[in-house]
Amino acid sequence: MDIPLLRDAGIEDADAVVVTTDGDNSNIVIGQIAQKQFKVPSVVVRVLDPARAEFFRTRGLNVVCPTSSAIAGLTDAVLSVGATA
Repeated sequence: MDIPLLRDAGIEDADAVVVTTDGDNSNIVIGQIAQKQFKVPSVVVRVLDPARAEFFRTRGLNVVCPTSSAIAGLTDAVLSVGATA
């Protein structure tokens, strides 16, 4: 969230930004800064909390939620085993 640091990293010339810090809050804020303040064309934000991921997805952030992906994969695996049993 350090604007000078983002500038030093080249955000003003970036075509894409992927935000994957340890915290959902930081990722969301940095993603919004990249998207709104710096007009980066492609911003992807990792959010671990599925409810928050969906909330921010509906507000225009491109969100990847590994938790939701894991739940879907596990559910598919359980259902496919049940279907063959």
